[in-house]
Amino acid sequence: MLAAAFVTILLLILLINITHRKKRLPGPWNLPIIGYLHKLDSAAPYLTLTKLAQKYGPVYGVKLGLMNVAVIADPTILKKILSKDETTERPPLYMINTAFGGKGTFQKFCFRNFTLIVGLVCASVWKDQRKFVSNFFKVSGVSRVSPNRKIVEELIKKHVDEFIQVIKSRSDFIPLDPSELR
Repeated sequence: MLAAAFVTILLLILLINITHRKKRLPGPWNLPIIGYLHKLDSAAPYLTLTKLAQKYGPVYGVKLGLMNVAVIADPTILKKILSKDETTERPPLYMINTAFGGKGTFQKFCFRNFTLIVGLVCASVWKDQRKFVSNFFKVSGVSRVSPNRKIVEELIKKHVDEFIQVIKSRSDFIPLDPSELR
């Protein structure tokens, strides 16, 4: 009796997957509940995703567990997508949301050689931060034609280069707290 109910539920899920397949991004066949997780290489999932990009193109969909993930394997397309206001709101993920104090979202990006998982701040928070920084630059006299612009750019470049060197010098994979760099 229980086995028959389980088989019926699985068949129903498969039927729904088949009928809704036309509305989805191209991508591999996904099993119910686990999606494509069973075929991902646990040691190097980016290699599996790279092979899928070669087969399905620079933008494809894959289901990881119960989450539908759009994989973008072309940096040019990714830049276009992230530059639009329509893509600033993303579905929340508990872990990232907690890390950002209830104001975070999660997005996964896949490039040719690596997979990037990004925790992003919600659009409203990001817009407030952008407004604050923009106003700060206006008040401090740093504009596109300001003589101070070159000094600020050099200072920012210096700090970014130092940060990159710290990241490159680390051989461990322990998360880096930027506040420790002061």
